[in-house]
Amino acid sequence: MLSVRWSMRFALQLPLPSISLSFIIVIAFVTGVLLFGVGTAIMRTADGKEKTARWPVLVDDDLVETDVATRRDLIQRLAMIDSEWSRGVLETALRQEREPELRELIETTLSR
Repeated sequence: MLSVRWSMRFALQLPLPSISLSFIIVIAFVTGVLLFGVGTAIMRTADGKEKTARWPVLVDDDLVETDVATRRDLIQRLAMIDSEWSRGVLETALRQEREPELRELIETTLSR
């Protein structure tokens, strides 16, 4: 009976593979790089799907989320100012604006 117990104890023990510390570090590094890449890709796609433009904040900090009518009015008012500052805001607006109608209005304003 004693020999059966000893043989079962040794039969259940599987030899562990010898994994070096450098291999574990490489695996951790590769996992980190992959997670960083996936996170960056998710952030880039999230930025591309913005519904509102951020350029009105250059005029007033309270204009975080503005509708199309407010942005159209803001573009028209910036066109009346006709200064270097307003031109810079309109150029930024042209890069950030997604609405085709407003982009056309900005292009017309900047071409004057």
